[in-house]
Amino acid sequence: MAPVSDATETMPRSLHDDLDDPLSPSAEGVLAPTLAKGILTVVFGGFYLVAFLRIFYAGFQADRITLCIVLMVGLLSLQVLYFTRPVPRPQPPLRYVALLAQVALVYLPLLVFEQAWIGLPGFLAGSALLVLPFPLAWAAFALVVASVGAAQADLTGSALDVAYASVSAVITGLVVYGLTRLSTMVVELHAARSEMAKMAVAQERLRFARDLHDLLGYSLSAITLKSE
Repeated sequence: MAPVSDATETMPRSLHDDLDDPLSPSAEGVLAPTLAKGILTVVFGGFYLVAFLRIFYAGFQADRITLCIVLMVGLLSLQVLYFTRPVPRPQPPLRYVALLAQVALVYLPLLVFEQAWIGLPGFLAGSALLVLPFPLAWAAFALVVASVGAAQADLTGSALDVAYASVSAVITGLVVYGLTRLSTMVVELHAARSEMAKMAVAQERLRFARDLHDLLGYSLSAITLKSE
């Protein structure tokens, strides 16, 4: 009859490692969500950098440049740190408050920076797709794009400029929505993968406990019979 210790020796080494620390994710698992969030941040930061350079070279005074930096940091932080977080459906009320704050941050500066700020409402279009329910989301998206075209028409009156600004708002909104959804899916997939790994380890622990219980019972029965 095999000794009890042989039962643990026959377990795979990977299972030993999982039982020692089942909560420790693999390096690959940690890298995927971090990389997704990093790519998203770099892309959004690039959009804001281009907008900032337009304002910087437009000849605004230092106080306006400082105001621009504060507004863009606030908008980028709101977009990356809040709107990219996975949230359950329906959306919590705070998300709608954040969306209203973004409305103010993308439209009010148009009164100050005018043409140089015209590209940033596209981020609001993307956020509307992320936050609002399906029928209302696309209506809000179209409304934002139309407002950008109307603002451009008021600023320059050129049909080409209106078309360019409108298409730019559409592209920016779809990029914001698509990248955010992809990043969220990567995070959710990683969480589901980790949960499945924990469940597999728990099931393997139960199986091993049952096998050990049966083995101990058999061993004790054999000892009892031999002693009689």
